[in-house]
Amino acid sequence: CTHLVEQELEGFSEMKRKMITLLETKSTELKDLDNRIVTVQVQQKQAKERRMFFEHAIEGMKLMIERHKEGSLVISGGCWDLYQQICAHRKIKPKLSQSDLKGQLDFIEKEITFMKEVSTLVNSNMQVQKK
Repeated sequence: CTHLVEQELEGFSEMKRKMITLLETKSTELKDLDNRIVTVQVQQKQAKERRMFFEHAIEGMKLMIERHKEGSLVISGGCWDLYQQICAHRKIKPKLSQSDLKGQLDFIEKEITFMKEVSTLVNSNMQVQKK
C-alpha cells in the first residue's frame, strides 16, 4: 500500500514538474506575444504619424495647386486681353486661340521688341532733327 502511495506521489511529482514546465513555457510565450503586441502598437502609431504627415503635406500641395491654378488663370486671361488689344491696335484679326498661351506670349514679345525698335528710331530721329 505504501508502495502504491509512493508511486502515486512520484506520479503527482512528475505531473507537477510537467505542469510547471508547461506553465513556464506558456508564460514565456505570453511574454513574447505581449512584446510583439507592443512592437505592433509602436509600428501602428508610427504608421499613423507618417500617414498624418503625408495627409498634411498632400493637403498643403492641394492648396498650393489651387493657388497656382488661380494665378495661372489670371495670367492667361491677362495675356489673352493684351494679345487682343495689340491685335485691335494694329487692326489685325487675332489668329491664335485663347488656349495658346505660348503663342500669345511669343506674339506679345515680338510686338514689344518691335515697339522698342520704333521708339529707338523715333528718339534717334528727334535727336537728329534737334541738331
